[in-house]
Amino acid sequence: TACSRSPSSTAALQLLKDLEERGLKANITSYNIALSCLAGAWESALMLLEEVDEGLGLEALTLRVGFDALRGAPLELALSFHRRAVDLDLMPSLKKVTDLHEFPAETALVWLCATLLDAALRDESDLILICGQGKHSRETPVLAPTLLEF
Repeated sequence: TACSRSPSSTAALQLLKDLEERGLKANITSYNIALSCLAGAWESALMLLEEVDEGLGLEALTLRVGFDALRGAPLELALSFHRRAVDLDLMPSLKKVTDLHEFPAETALVWLCATLLDAALRDESDLILICGQGKHSRETPVLAPTLLEF
């Protein structure tokens, strides 16, 4: 894709604009691809997520990709996004078991904070966090040591 050749928020947004200029309507897959290119460009990601929510409606994959794109956003925004996922019942793993192994470490930490806050509000004492064994890490496991340090 163009995003893989030029991973920037400008390229991601241009792809959606190109679709519109050709008379095509972006679908949820188009938005998911664009969002996957926006890691760290949280303002653009938030704009796209709001556009999807108003037009097509959010789905679980869009929320996961969108949450990753919100890296660097203020914690309140990330927590609000987490709450939206829970309220829409699009993240069923947020009950007692939270699977973090697909997230980059920074995203997983925010998700962990949100999960812990949510559990505290529900007076939940037993949580299971899944962080994997580090098989997707380039060299050594990253996520488990990061979460343990936290």
